[in-house]
This record gives sequence, structure tokens and C-alpha cells, in this order.
Amino acid sequence: MMFSVLAKKEFSITQKIRWLRIFVRAGYDQRFNSIIGMIYDLIPSKTPIIVDVGANVGNFTRGCTQQSKKAQLVLAVEPSHYVFPILKFWSKIWSFKNSDIICRKNILSDNSGVTELHTPIKDSGSLRVGLAYMGDQKHKEVYSEIVQNLRLDDMLIGEGISRVDLVKIDVEGAEENVINGAPVLLNEIRPIWYLELDDSRAVPMGNSSERLFNRMIDAGYKAYLIDADINPFNVLSLQGNDNYLFVPN
Repeated sequence: MMFSVLAKKEFSITQKIRWLRIFVRAGYDQRFNSIIGMIYDLIPSKTPIIVDVGANVGNFTRGCTQQSKKAQLVLAVEPSHYVFPILKFWSKIWSFKNSDIICRKNILSDNSGVTELHTPIKDSGSLRVGLAYMGDQKHKEVYSEIVQNLRLDDMLIGEGISRVDLVKIDVEGAEENVINGAPVLLNEIRPIWYLELDDSRAVPMGNSSERLFNRMIDAGYKAYLIDADINPFNVLSLQGNDNYLFVPN
């Protein structure tokens, strides 16, 4: 499975070369380490359980295993056939001496079934990794695939996970759909949430960043943005497109 992308005829030589570069870079990317360290300070548990929705090649997942307070478990969910093998490979390396990592190739939404996932293709011919989306095709050229979708609450039950300390969601405008499929997690388990809220991606999918922001506040969470020095500061309303931290009261 590791090098299945290189063997598939539907991927061009350009896309395969790009895949190899992404594969190498994923092994040492540390862009989330500082932010995760700050969030970990807010988590009471000494052995956090993390859910990474829209894990891509695993940059956030890797960061969760590199802290002084090791994650007990990271559930990393990524639907793209192009990047999932990279996530799967590196997760085995990262979990060797650190945390257990479970990788699942699914779309998380508010229903179960199958969904068509589109990854835009650049003019150069390479795939725009990290910008895969569901719904109607919005780009002239895309790589499309059919992926099984599940509700997050149902996935947690299936994995036997009853405690979650942190959920990160970055799914190109479908964050609201994911949370709609996780009422038990939102209202009863009550983890910290790290969400991308971006109306340029949410609105075309029929979603709303402001509606999701207000829903989190109504559910009893405080909202924070993170400044350049990696310090969280409280906000009372949506402040535009950004990554928001929601901490239960």
C-alpha cells in the first residue's frame, strides 16, 4: 500500500514526483508543534486522546506525538487516496516509541454512505494536496474518488473510544458537517476543539462559519484565537477566517 500511488496509472509522472517530495517532507514537518504544546497545557489528562480530522499527511498527528506529554492515542482520519499512504507510513514510525496512532481512510460527515471527493489539479499537472472537497465539482480539472463517509460519533464507538481530549478539524469547509455528526462528542464528552473556520470554503458547501461559531458558544465553549507568540486570547464573536480554539467552560 505504501507505494500504491506510484503504481497507479491514473496518476501522472508529475503527480508521482510531487508525491515523493510530499512523502519526504512529511517525515520532519514541525509546523504544529508549538501550537499543540500550548493546547496540551490546557488538557488536564497526562495521556491525551486526540482526533485529527482531515489529517492530510499527518503534520498535526506528528506534532501530537512530539510533546513532553505524550498522547495516549491519536485517531487520524484522512479520505484522500493520494496522501493516505503517506499518513499511514509515517504514523507507524511516529508511534514506534511514542503514541498509538490509528489511521482511517474516511470522510466524516453528518451521515453514513459514500461521497465523491475531488482534489483540484494545478496547471502544472500536480494535485493541490490539502484542498480536496466534497460536493459539486468547482475546478476545471480534478482527481475524483468515491470514499465511505461516517459520523464521528459512530467512528468513536466503532473504535471503542469513550474519552477524547482534543479534536482538530480542517476539512475545507465541511467542519460543520463533521460536528453535526458528533452530538455526543460535542455535548457529553466535551473535548477541546481546534477548528478552521473559513467562509470562502464553507459557504459553497451550504455551511456558515458564524453559525458554527455560535453553535460552539451555545454548547458552552469559550472561543480563542492564537496570536503570533502562540498565546490564546478570548474572542466573543467570529473575527473572520482563521483557526479557532474552543475550550469547554
